[in-house]
Amino acid sequence: TTLFHELGHALPALQFSSGEVVVYIGTYGDVSNSFQWQSGRLRIYFRINMLDWKIGMCQHQGIENWWHRFWVIIGGPTASLLLSIPLLLWMVYGGLSTVGIVVLSIFILAATLDFFVNIIPFSSSITMHDGSATYNDGYQLIQLIARRNLSPAYLKLEQKFLEGQYEEVIEEGSGMLSDGAKEPIIYTMIVRSLIEEERLNGALDLYR
Repeated sequence: TTLFHELGHALPALQFSSGEVVVYIGTYGDVSNSFQWQSGRLRIYFRINMLDWKIGMCQHQGIENWWHRFWVIIGGPTASLLLSIPLLLWMVYGGLSTVGIVVLSIFILAATLDFFVNIIPFSSSITMHDGSATYNDGYQLIQLIARRNLSPAYLKLEQKFLEGQYEEVIEEGSGMLSDGAKEPIIYTMIVRSLIEEERLNGALDLYR
């Protein structure tokens, strides 16, 4: 079920991006003690020791289009749901033995749990192997939907912050706040930019 879920992310990511797409089954980016399989731009790492599994993740090089990002995120939970439906039909109408029904029931339960665990937003972060943080699919969808309502000026400011143009972020962000902008993250970007520029007193003044 983890493999189906991560492929649900990976396949649209391959469609909507041009770089390599990497899937980790059983880890959050740790490739040690893993079996590697690659086909074209898709690379998959399987953690061999299943007793040491940490679910899985899918990485790609970034997608700008809003709808493309939506399909990449929703693809994982959708794949889990699509897996459980044919298995349920097979179990009901397939004339299986008791053992077969038990095995399919386990897969159906796992796929259904995978769907709900990932589609329900959780604000607690997931720590990756490299120390970075991410969130479950449901929370990422909430964030993506929220970004759809952000102003072009904010998105431009965010891009400058990511590129390390801290002085411009401080100047333009302060102007946006003076003009009545209400996105709380603007304060965060200004403060972090002030810290990067070693203007600590300015960062403190913004919070006063």
